Amino acid sequence: VFQTRSKGTTKPFPSLNREALAYVIDAVDKKYAAEGGEREDQDTDPEFEKLLQGEVFSKMYGYAVEHITPVDEEVLKNATGEWVRYDQGSDHKPLVESLQGYGTGWCTAGESTAKIQLRDGDFYVYYSYDPDGKPVVPRVAIRMEEGHIAEVRGVAAEQNLDQYVAPVVEAKLEEFPDG
Repeated sequence: VFQTRSKGTTKPFPSLNREALAYVIDAVDKKYAAEGGEREDQDTDPEFEKLLQGEVFSKMYGYAVEHITPVDEEVLKNATGEWVRYDQGSDHKPLVESLQGYGTGWCTAGESTAKIQLRDGDFYVYYSYDPDGKPVVPRVAIRMEEGHIAEVRGVAAEQNLDQYVAPVVEAKLEEFPDG
């Protein structure tokens, strides 16, 4: 829970976690769609469902921030993996599902954002191998818009690239005219 700030506080606001925000927005959207008769499956746990019914943003957002855990540093040391392209106009759900549970901090982990982003262009994600050798750990996102790179995001602080994956990104960017 985020506490109410006193009138004279000089403490900085906490950094925005875009993934947590997207999680809360999606949950609220689904709740109101259900009330309007457009029922979508609720995949939230009972604790969050209770917060959702209370509709106190600071509590829902605090819960989401607390439950989104970043990938362990040891897993990040392995930068070998594979790029996956999600085509413009394709179903957004595989992209969203591939990002959930990894604490990327990316707003693309939210369904509504991913849907808009895939409407506007292709989306590339670099997944490094997990300890079982599966390419499932999201590390880098390249979002395209109108055939050009709109943004590149990593999983380090402030969505920067982590120290192990920069050479992979440099090689990939050479494939794009505006890389």
